[in-house]
Formats: sequence, C-alpha cells, structure tokens
Amino acid sequence: LHMACANGHEAIVAALLDQGAEPSATNDCGNTPAHYAAQQRHAPCLKLIVAREGADVLRQNEFGRSALTDAIASGDGAVATIALEHDSATEEKIIAGLAATGLDHVTHAFAFAEPPVRVRELQISKAVDETLGDGGGASDRTGLGIWAASLALGRWLAEKRGAFDGQRVVELGAGCGVGGLALAAACPTARVVVTDCFAETLENAAHNVALFREDRPGEETLEPWFGSTDRVASAKLDWDAEPAETCDFVVGADLVYHEAVVDKLVRTVVRLQAKEFWYAAPTTGRAGGDAFLAKLETLGFEHVSRDAPPAYGANALADGDDDKFLLYFPDVATATFALHRFVRPFK
Repeated sequence: LHMACANGHEAIVAALLDQGAEPSATNDCGNTPAHYAAQQRHAPCLKLIVAREGADVLRQNEFGRSALTDAIASGDGAVATIALEHDSATEEKIIAGLAATGLDHVTHAFAFAEPPVRVRELQISKAVDETLGDGGGASDRTGLGIWAASLALGRWLAEKRGAFDGQRVVELGAGCGVGGLALAAACPTARVVVTDCFAETLENAAHNVALFREDRPGEETLEPWFGSTDRVASAKLDWDAEPAETCDFVVGADLVYHEAVVDKLVRTVVRLQAKEFWYAAPTTGRAGGDAFLAKLETLGFEHVSRDAPPAYGANALADGDDDKFLLYFPDVATATFALHRFVRPFK
C-alpha cells in the first residue's frame, strides 16, 4: 500500500484497501501510506486513504512530520485540501493531541513586530459547537484559543499601523488579544485595550498583556483609561452593558458566530463612539455574519471591504517553523477572510 501510494497507482490502492490493507500502517521510518501519497502529490490515492476508518493525517513519522505537513509542503492545492479537510485535522483533534502530551497551554511568538509578540493560548477543551451554544454564556471558552481570523487581523493592523498613530483602540471579543497586541507592537504610539467578558478568557488576556509589557519595559504612565494607566491593557467589556469609556478605533476578528449576538455587538460598536471599526472575518461559515455587516450599513456606516491578501495566510511564527505553524493553525492555509472597514459618518 505504501508503494502504490508513492507511485500513484490509484486502482491498486483501492484494491488493496478493499482486501483489508491497513491505511494507517507505518514502515520503519514511521511513514503511513498517506505520507507517501502527500509527498508525491498523488491526490486520488490520498483521498482513498483518508476515506478509510483509522486514517490520521496528524500522525507523525520518525522525523516529526505528519501527512498534513507533507501535503501542505507539496505545494499541490488538491493534496493540501484533502488533508486539511479530513476529520483528524480539525481544531478539536489538534487540541486533543495537545492534551495527550500533558500540556494545557502553548505560547507562540508572532512576527508582527520586533521584538515578537508572545501570545499564550489554552485548551478550549469543548467541542466548538457546544461552546458557541446560542450566542455565548458564562461557560464560553472560545476565546482561550487563537482563531485564524485573529492572525489576519494582526497582520492587517500591523501593516496599516500608520492609521492608528496616537489613537485609542479597543479590541472587542479579543480572546487571547492577538490583534490588539500586534497593533500595539507595530505602532508604539497607539494606546490599546483588549477586551472580553468571560473571567477565564480575561485572565489569559491579562497574562498576554503582561508578556507584552515584559518584552517592552519602560513605557510611560498615561491618563487612566479603561481602569489602567498603561499604554496596553486588558479590561472587561460586556456587550449587554453600557461601555464606561469611548475610543477612536474599534477592531475585532470573527466576532459573530450566532444571530443572537448581532444586536448587542452593533450597540457596543455604536456606544464606543469610535470613528472607525476594522473587522476581519471568514468569508463564509458564520451564522449572523451578513446580518451584522448589513446592520452597521443600515445605521449609516460607510463600509469598504476587500479580500485578505494571500500573504496573510503565511507562517506568522517568529521562528519560521512551518511544521509547528501548520500543526497549530492548519485552517489558515485554506481559509479565506474578508477585511471590513466601517467609517462612522456622524458624531
């Protein structure tokens, strides 16, 4: 089966599988048939392999490479898509794999600026569908992980840092704080507060803000804002409550996952009185996403959007480790994001 996959013999692969060949069998180097199909860019063979029970595209060989890694590295879009769309490559599976190592967190260093931006993410630990629920409750844990759209937001804000010179910026539903911290690192004159509502998420966000300050000591003390005199801070912001402060810019990533959050999120954006709202989100797959955009337009916000450049899907890790990036952020390679800019036409 390994040889048939390596040589692209689709009919032989099908016949061997029908006769009971094991799709996850490994050779002396730890390679599965899927490794060979991915390495040699044989998409039909890989598709046959991963369709069988027991196939695992995250299983690593003796060199620490998975079939998923080889599929992405092959440069073949069809091969990469087959591997990335397999059940074993889902975020929940990757998180479960992390749990099996005995770790409950990982800290990434992102190359948004120099020094790199360190961000810790924790295990979400629940199935995403269960966690998202009907719009988020007290047990919401989605903000503990780093979602692909937040990396797109971080790249966008860092690239356009000049627009935020001397501005007060609030990141809504910040979770780990990737977008806000990327901006704060790239634009040293911007004042940034990363906000969320849930206690566990806020605790992790505060940890990441502390990492940011540790890497950039000696910043000046400023007038109190959102309860802090620091240039970069974290704070609780409940979308059901009136914000205690206002700001110049609001930013966010992938904030809408259920229609139940649309009205409260729109109210929060309006009440913060920002002159602009910058938003990065997946182009598809988010219930209520279109309704959210339409609601802001109805209120008179000027809306300009564009597709995120392909470069936003490149490896964002400071050490350039492609295998590690693909392991933790496999959906970045195939997901598509839109960058929305809303300009407030009134005071």
